[in-house]
Amino acid sequence: MEAFEVEDIRREDLIRAKGGKNGHWINPIDQVTGIPITPDTLEAIGMNEGKNVTKDDRLIDIIFKRGRYVVWYEELPHSHIQFIHQLQNLYLAITGQEMPLAEGAREKLCEILSRQ
Repeated sequence: MEAFEVEDIRREDLIRAKGGKNGHWINPIDQVTGIPITPDTLEAIGMNEGKNVTKDDRLIDIIFKRGRYVVWYEELPHSHIQFIHQLQNLYLAITGQEMPLAEGAREKLCEILSRQ
């Protein structure tokens, strides 16, 4: 599996991305998948299964239940998510800030994905 950063998603279901073998390129979106949430990918971004505290002291609880990850937050009873980008979007919606990533997160995620 090859990792890259999405820069833009177009209505025609094409994406523009940084990275990959060709640098900037456009690819049909149906050939792209998100980074799955696993204990390893959570650790790579600086979060973990269980309780996580945001910069403004809000509690986000991430648990594995019935074969999928569930995010619990005080104002949002639960949200079933599968991918890291969904967790990032949820974090932004809850806090109004982008989720900070641990140092070296991109490199660690690329390493994890290259083993799959």
